Amino acid sequence: MTAKLRCMKAGRIALFILVVLVSGSGQDLSAQQPPATTGGRLEVELRMPEVWKPIVIGPTHAKEYPKIPHRFSMFMTGELTGALKPYLLIEDSAGVEHPILLTMTTGQFYGGKVLTLTLRDAPQTSHNTPGVFPLSTVKPPIKVKGISFFCRKPLRDTTLYFDNIRFDDVVVEDFEADRGWRVITREGKKSKCTLRTSHEPIPGRGMEGLTIKGPYPSGEGSLTTNYSFERDEDGDRMPDGWVPAEREGFIPRDSSGKQMLDPARHTGKLAWEKIGAESARSISMSVEDSNSWGAVATVLKDVKPNTDYTVSLWYRQPKVGDTVLIIFGKRMTMDRQLELNSEHWLRYSGIFCSGSFSGDCLLAVGVVNPPEPTKIYVDNVEVYEGVSPIGYNRARMYHQYYSFAEISPDTVSYVPFAYECLFAHKKRPAEVHYILEVPVDVSVEASAGWYLRRAPRWMTWRTKTPYRTTQEQIIRDGKSYVRHSIILPAWQATDERSLVNYVVPVGIRDDWRRGLVGRYSGQVNLAFAFSTRLTEGTRKAHYYAKWDEGQQEPQELELRVVRVPEVKHQPERMVCLVSANPFSQDQFPDMIRTLRHIGANGMAGGSRKVWGPGMRYYATWMNFPMYHSSDPEAVAMAPEGQRRTGDRVRCMSYRGPDWKKHVQSMFRRIDEGYNVFMFDDARPAGCFCDNCKAEFANMLQTQTQLPYVDPGKFMVPIWTGPAEYRKLWHDFQLWIYGMTAQAMKEEMTEYAKKQDKNAQIYFLQSGSPCRPSHEFVYVSTQKAFDFEGMQAYIYCYYSSFQGSPKRIGDHLQARQEAAGRYANPMVPTLSPGLTYMHPVCSLDPHAQMKYQILEAAMAHKFLGYNMYAGADIDLGDLRYMAEANEILACFEDIFVDGVVIKGIKVSGANSSARAKRLGEHVLLLVADYSTYQTSRTEVTVGLPEHLADKFTDVETGEEVVPSDAALNFKVSFSDRRTRLFYGGPGGSTKQESMLRLGGRKI
Repeated sequence: MTAKLRCMKAGRIALFILVVLVSGSGQDLSAQQPPATTGGRLEVELRMPEVWKPIVIGPTHAKEYPKIPHRFSMFMTGELTGALKPYLLIEDSAGVEHPILLTMTTGQFYGGKVLTLTLRDAPQTSHNTPGVFPLSTVKPPIKVKGISFFCRKPLRDTTLYFDNIRFDDVVVEDFEADRGWRVITREGKKSKCTLRTSHEPIPGRGMEGLTIKGPYPSGEGSLTTNYSFERDEDGDRMPDGWVPAEREGFIPRDSSGKQMLDPARHTGKLAWEKIGAESARSISMSVEDSNSWGAVATVLKDVKPNTDYTVSLWYRQPKVGDTVLIIFGKRMTMDRQLELNSEHWLRYSGIFCSGSFSGDCLLAVGVVNPPEPTKIYVDNVEVYEGVSPIGYNRARMYHQYYSFAEISPDTVSYVPFAYECLFAHKKRPAEVHYILEVPVDVSVEASAGWYLRRAPRWMTWRTKTPYRTTQEQIIRDGKSYVRHSIILPAWQATDERSLVNYVVPVGIRDDWRRGLVGRYSGQVNLAFAFSTRLTEGTRKAHYYAKWDEGQQEPQELELRVVRVPEVKHQPERMVCLVSANPFSQDQFPDMIRTLRHIGANGMAGGSRKVWGPGMRYYATWMNFPMYHSSDPEAVAMAPEGQRRTGDRVRCMSYRGPDWKKHVQSMFRRIDEGYNVFMFDDARPAGCFCDNCKAEFANMLQTQTQLPYVDPGKFMVPIWTGPAEYRKLWHDFQLWIYGMTAQAMKEEMTEYAKKQDKNAQIYFLQSGSPCRPSHEFVYVSTQKAFDFEGMQAYIYCYYSSFQGSPKRIGDHLQARQEAAGRYANPMVPTLSPGLTYMHPVCSLDPHAQMKYQILEAAMAHKFLGYNMYAGADIDLGDLRYMAEANEILACFEDIFVDGVVIKGIKVSGANSSARAKRLGEHVLLLVADYSTYQTSRTEVTVGLPEHLADKFTDVETGEEVVPSDAALNFKVSFSDRRTRLFYGGPGGSTKQESMLRLGGRKI
């Protein structure tokens, strides 16, 4: 943070005042908006294409406040990308300027929110942050100096609104009068900032933090006709209800009636495409000239004036801002984009007030004045009255991402669905039927539905909602079908809180740029288990939601019959765990047989009901006993001697009665047969109790030459002693984490011996407390944990992985290198594409199941993987997992014992090249993740040394030979984005490369 603030104008004293968000008096602060039609506010138009170039705005004169405030509040709107870091600048009587970081989540309340911050003395809120000084150094009176903006990534034109800045509930700036707010500082030639005091209503900006206004609207459907672009009943090869916007009467106009686009500059080319976001069709717009536009338009019927409407659409664009939405005289550019792959689908949802528009109104989507030729895709354009992106008093059922599902005669095929519904109290039916209709030659072995609570805690899907299932034989299109229904209670909307994080089904998120774990939308997953004796061909299934006064339009799902060859030889040395999540464990048959069929040798989670022979590992998620303790002694202590607050602030040296009680629960797991215990995200809190200080002294004595110093002395803002102590206290978090795990493991191992349990107990560390500065700190974790199980969920963390298998591999290798010789065997916790974020973010999610496994397998000391399934994995996931497992088994020794070769060069930022060598045997993985669609690409690989005379593709047998003395060669890609090559003694056919080249005789 300090480094980022260096961009501030020279001479400022960067005193950080830490703030804590509080809701105060139990009120819903997100609902405290200033009047929409009266009062002034500051309107700020920004363009910041250069990162970390600050813009500072402020008044020519400001009211003074006589004392240091205990509370600060201000209304502000956010912006769509989460790019800005805004600071409130206050100035004290000595002329010293103090920046206060407002929030890191401005993008999450586009429609506006009242921030309320309690200012506390800094040492009470952050003991571990050097350079933070007490508020007592601020000399009153104080006044608002201004607001500064730093941009973490390029920001196109955006508008922010500020109002009612208060100190201790006293208004110090209400923008009713013009106090001369102006731009004080602007760095960067391309940055733009325009200010004005506005008395106009703030336009609708987004979906979170908004309240329901007035009664529920009565409409049940979208105002857009043919919103998914699937229908063309008139046969003109264009979706019904949509026309090019240049046609007479379809050019959007502003509130004054003026055309917003010049028809003479229209050059766009419209096309009805055979690809879509969860559908078979979409619409595209191409524009070649930078001074022109192209758009598609539709008519919204019966629009009410001064009413909020929610717009939801999916789009694909080559560059940020290429896609433009126009509605009610407002223009909104799509500013969200993933860095690694631009050609992917994203969802935008926003709330717009109709203002003076009413009756028949236009909505248009297209490209306006692009900087260079571009082509965008648009799908699923929906508009609903109110602030719900699915409308009110209705329900929908989804098959996530794909417009098809795979079924097989070789194994049970799991097909995950999801649904959402929203009913007003007086419109709520007793139950909703979620219906799947399949041909009679496709059997549904089991079905299930579970409730995911709308709660901030994310591990909540184990709570079940009572449901029942029915089936009946029907005739559809003259053919025999079986209708399967999952019948669940309907939900009602009780207040505005019901809409927070309640917008789309599990696995689909609107908050793309953050993608934080646990930001579930609070929806429900449905799951079906299919079986069939068909060996080839396709069938059509249909699904929809139905309730007493309405139903969803039936959706078609193509069932594709595929074969899943059995992986006959499980890995002998590796750990291949697959989660048996709660959606499957009690209902679906033959789970063990299915996992064995694809080559897995372990089950993570699950119920003993589905356990069976053939699994080597049975794993369960767990945590340290003190995390379940109500004992006050289990809570971490602050330097001043008081206990901290919070669920995860725990003392890692605690060994009280509750420790013993909860270790007993681990004994019961051993009795049940579990032998792998996976530690979840436990993080020490920097406890300053006597026991933790004693452990710290022990670490200093055994691992360093430094004398002991009480951490309460050097972990204060002002410390003039050696900085090494602070680094070691930071590292101590991982040290005591490992020591605590050792204590658990010793007790559990001793219990297993007493019970004559011969199986070894394994500990897997899935989330490290910190990355230490000293290598020796890994000693304690190396002794306690058998596996390093870093959580590298492919769609979970936007900033880290962005859905890229390459970044998964980079991260895991870096993690192993950081641990050096103390690195534990790597068994990373991976995830299928449908689990955390919607898979349309990046590559095909089924194929990524295989890609991420192979990328991880090239890391140092790889010993397998744990596939965590937060949502049900389907047959496509299992099929690609089987392909990866077959490769792992055939080349097991090289993957496990091979030495990572460094210095390999590969062309393309989204390309990957990794190698491992074991004696004469070399494995070389080359990948290219630069395209979303299947297309032919080529990358150049440069080897640092002679590894082999030729390389053979282990799956196809194709040979690649370095083409020059520099050891460079080219690798081509088509349908597969990852290729694994073998170099060394052996043959070249596919069978030889898979079964013999790895040195394993079968």
